[in-house]
Amino acid sequence: MALQTSGTITLNDIRAEFDITDSVTLSDLYRGGGIVPNTATNSDVPTSGTIKLSDFYGASNASLPNYVVLRATSQSNACNNSGTTLTIYQRSRSFNYTDLIYADANGNSFAASGWYGQFFSGTVRRWTGTDWGGPVVNC
Repeated sequence: MALQTSGTITLNDIRAEFDITDSVTLSDLYRGGGIVPNTATNSDVPTSGTIKLSDFYGASNASLPNYVVLRATSQSNACNNSGTTLTIYQRSRSFNYTDLIYADANGNSFAASGWYGQFFSGTVRRWTGTDWGGPVVNC
């Protein structure tokens, strides 16, 4: 979830943490610059000026994208868009039924079990409280 707090950090470690697939240099990695989220967790990463690998100790890509989804008590209710709206967070850049879901942008665990789906998406899946259980169901 976060980079280590001691030892050697490499650019490859940073690329993995921040889901960077293209080439990157340190000057691309200022906090709040589009790759590294401007969060308290990343407060040691500068927003400008000199930047070094050791600035990334403990840094995290945990400012996760959020998605408004429907949470329902049953598959039927979820398929009928009958439930409550809820904001969840995932590491992926588009909501999916394979990535874990989190309670907040800092990656705190999410324990509210139930059926989840995006409105009018035509698919739902059950979250057990710790992982996705069972297959994706077409409504």
